[in-house]
Amino acid sequence: MLSNLYQYGNISFIGGGFTNRLHNILEAATFSNALIYGNKHAKFPEGEQLIEAKGAFAIKDANDFSNCTQ
Repeated sequence: MLSNLYQYGNISFIGGGFTNRLHNILEAATFSNALIYGNKHAKFPEGEQLIEAKGAFAIKDANDFSNCTQ
């Protein structure tokens, strides 16, 4: 169901990034959503590539979240 909703959004907060279990980021990226996820994404090279391409933000706390949404 969630994969069908990404087409209506602009920003997606992806779960699992605080526990090294990042959920599927490519579904949301397919619809050009800006992505926000936790900073524990080392096992997911596409996560780092999206950050480098300015399509995603990795955050570690509420301050980071506030900074990337301004």
